[in-house]
Amino acid sequence: MSTTLFKAPRVFTALDGERALLHDGAVLVEAGRIEAVGPMEDFTLPAADHVIETAGVLVPGLIDVHTHLDMPFMGTVTADNYETGSRAAVCDGTTTTVDFIIPERGGSLHDAYAKWREKADKTACHDYTYHMCIVEWNDQIKKEVPEII
Repeated sequence: MSTTLFKAPRVFTALDGERALLHDGAVLVEAGRIEAVGPMEDFTLPAADHVIETAGVLVPGLIDVHTHLDMPFMGTVTADNYETGSRAAVCDGTTTTVDFIIPERGGSLHDAYAKWREKADKTACHDYTYHMCIVEWNDQIKKEVPEII
C-alpha cells in the first residue's frame, strides 16, 4: 500500500469545536484516501513511501454535507452523477460529500445503501458518505435502522 505524507501544508480543521482553524499540519494519504490530518506535533506519523514538502500551500479539504448525486426524484434524475458531481466538487476544493440515499417504497435500507454504493464506488473521485432517508415506517425498517447506522 502506497503512502504519501504532505508535510507542513496550511490545513483548515475544526480543532476547537466551534470554528475552523488554520495551522501548519500534515496530511497522510494511504492508497489514495486521506487517513490522517492535523498539526504535525499532535500525532506521530508512520514512515511514508513519499514525502512532499508543501510548506505554505493551502489544503482546505472542504466537506459538502448536502448533495443529491444521481438521485431519482419525481420521474427524473438529478443532472450530476457521482463522476461529474465529484469531479466538479474536487475542482473547487471539496474532498468529501455527504449524499442522500432515498430507498424505494417497499424496499429495504440495506438494498438502497448497496445500490448507492455501487453507483459511487465505480466513478467517485473523492471521499463520500451518506444521509439515509426514511420514506416509510414499518417493522422491517424499524429493524434495519440500528443495523444500517
